[in-house]
Amino acid sequence: MQTIQNVVQSILGVGAVAILPIMIFILGCFFRMKPLQALRSGLTVGIGFQGVKLVVNFLVETLNPVIQHYAESGSGFTIMDVGWETLSAAAWTVQFAAIFVPVGLILNFLLIRKKIVKTLNVDVWNYWHLLRSAAILSLVLMFAGIEGTANYIISFIFGIFLTVFIEKLGDWIAPWWQKYFGLEGTTCTTSLQLAGTLPIALIVNKIIDKIPGINKIDVSYDHIGKKVGDLANPTIIGAILGAFLAIITGQNVATIIQTAVGLSAAITLTPRMVKLFMEGISPISTAARDYMIDKLGEDADFNIGVDIALGVGDQTVITSSAIMIPIAILIAFIYPGNKFFPVAFFGSSLLYAMATICMVTKGNVFRAIICGMFYMIFCFFAFNITASLCTQFVANAGVIGASGTMVNAGGINNFFDVLLAIINNFIH
Repeated sequence: MQTIQNVVQSILGVGAVAILPIMIFILGCFFRMKPLQALRSGLTVGIGFQGVKLVVNFLVETLNPVIQHYAESGSGFTIMDVGWETLSAAAWTVQFAAIFVPVGLILNFLLIRKKIVKTLNVDVWNYWHLLRSAAILSLVLMFAGIEGTANYIISFIFGIFLTVFIEKLGDWIAPWWQKYFGLEGTTCTTSLQLAGTLPIALIVNKIIDKIPGINKIDVSYDHIGKKVGDLANPTIIGAILGAFLAIITGQNVATIIQTAVGLSAAITLTPRMVKLFMEGISPISTAARDYMIDKLGEDADFNIGVDIALGVGDQTVITSSAIMIPIAILIAFIYPGNKFFPVAFFGSSLLYAMATICMVTKGNVFRAIICGMFYMIFCFFAFNITASLCTQFVANAGVIGASGTMVNAGGINNFFDVLLAIINNFIH
């Protein structure tokens, strides 16, 4: 078992850029593609994902002066934002990580075969979200006095339950996902978004529907484009937003220009990277569909589960994310008793959340910002209440040392982990 775990972790340690090409190649061969075709698809998917990652990292670097300006002006932020990467690294050290992914994938195939779910979840990298929640439950059970084999079995079953739950949610949101992002034959299976961002966006958007006057406001790209012409071009909007954010935070002229050009570049390049990703996933999707139809009949109906990163190719998503940064920072300062300042969170985590929100609001920037505000309020509640468990989780994994500093990061701000934290507080 230890040997298997070491092999799995050595692969996973390289990250999604390595996992995705391997998984896509294996799936392509399984679905009867020619090996070289499967390899090309796998590499293209990996290149596309790497492209998205590079653009997101570039976006974080571009906006870092803006974020640091606010971080340095605050006080009382004693919970360190260590970034979701820290939590993902800790998640893959869970004892049952080696068998969790194979069991999850086998169960997924069986459920599709029995037509219980329609989502073929190839987003193996994001199993770390499920492993993390299982590990958090393990901690809560330990604090409740449940240890050993019982703790192991309950936590493992909980994690496997979450894989099925996320696949069912993937089934549910598939029509919205495909219609808004144009990613036919796919659906999102990133559990943080489905079990955290999505419920809040749905509730707030439904409330807006009930408010006369407010429910008529439409600030979408199509709407803006009819009124301002070329000013609605994503490249232009990115430059204007970047300059605005730099100016209001007192940056020098060089930084203002760099931020304007950088944000403009991110908005322009991201859709191209996502297009490359889809160029690789489309042949797999077609081969998988043909295979399933052959095995299950002409009425076979399923979608490929993919990462929320594919949603950041939408210009509305990046624009809304940029607008949300100063708003989220304001909320961080005024939220009662807040001890968490989301420095790393303003990178990919906020961007991915806004992708989910924009899907729900159908690209209405006004609604997306309103939903984003309520989402951030929930996030600060989540980050503060889960900080103790998160700190214990990453310390147990050996990812960070026991320095006495409380830590947290994007990923744990979902309803499953928040509920576990509330239960843990009652236990204590």
